[in-house]
Amino acid sequence: IASARVHFAAAVGTPAEALQPLQDGLNERAREIGLSIETAENATLVVNGYFSTVAEDGGTLIIYVWDVTDKAGNRLHRLQGQHRVSNTSGGWEAVDPATIKRIGERTIDELAGWLSRSKA
Repeated sequence: IASARVHFAAAVGTPAEALQPLQDGLNERAREIGLSIETAENATLVVNGYFSTVAEDGGTLIIYVWDVTDKAGNRLHRLQGQHRVSNTSGGWEAVDPATIKRIGERTIDELAGWLSRSKA
């Protein structure tokens, strides 16, 4: 993973207040494991995220997808997951900063796992 230089380009669907905890989770975990997060110009991989929330079984389900592409936009891999919080709102108001930070951390862990198995 040391040779990969990743740029997180977007997190579509997240409200402004969720972006900082998400970035914190991504950046802190990347630093811990030695993954380089770069500007768009210096990156070898570009990651775009897509988020949504839905009410389910008396809680809120956060659904996320990250598409990993090369600089030309060719999709190389997709990371996806979901996280449930105990709140009946079904919207982003149910999602606390610690939860969105954990999603960022988990994203880096999954990305690192894929990078260690691939030639990207």
